[in-house]
Amino acid sequence: MTELSKRDKILLGILIVLAIGFLYYKFLLTPSLNELSIAQTQLSGNQSRVNLIQSKEVMNVGLKKQLESLSNKNAEATKEITVNMKDADIVTNLSNLCVKDSLKLSSVTFGQGTKYSNNATTNSVQASNNSNIKDDTLMTLNANIEVEGDKNNIIAFIKDLEQGKRIAKIKNISINSSNNAFIATINTDFYYFYVNETTSISN
Repeated sequence: MTELSKRDKILLGILIVLAIGFLYYKFLLTPSLNELSIAQTQLSGNQSRVNLIQSKEVMNVGLKKQLESLSNKNAEATKEITVNMKDADIVTNLSNLCVKDSLKLSSVTFGQGTKYSNNATTNSVQASNNSNIKDDTLMTLNANIEVEGDKNNIIAFIKDLEQGKRIAKIKNISINSSNNAFIATINTDFYYFYVNETTSISN
């Protein structure tokens, strides 16, 4: 058997080291690198989900504050809606406004209370038919209000009516002049909660 020269021994050693390195890279290092890459991908995905959850939590906090604010405003608005129509109180309030704005309250004509609906095509249930109306149902009472006086005072009266404690919606206004005075006819819906007074008294 021929003895290997020193140079051949060095080359053989290099080949052995390269072979061991290749096997290590192929069977040990490459799988580890693949697992690490998969783990990094999963970590990145998990981090994205965490960021999304945190972002939704911040959004939910903001929405919760908005909801609380709207709930408070709704509660305050509900307090301003009286119980039952109390048309006599409306006449008293209108008279006081006319005195404040230097106007003459010529007449107030009420329609019947009707069940509120935001659908104009829905037939309203009249308050006279009590059997069809549940307690705490939102109702509207239509009124035709006629006042007489100076035009600027009429405008002030309309503003006072809109900003009054009794929640009202002005539907139509017509103003005509007569004998150096202005006559305004204001068609208005007043809102109230229906409560069966007979039931309330019996309870």
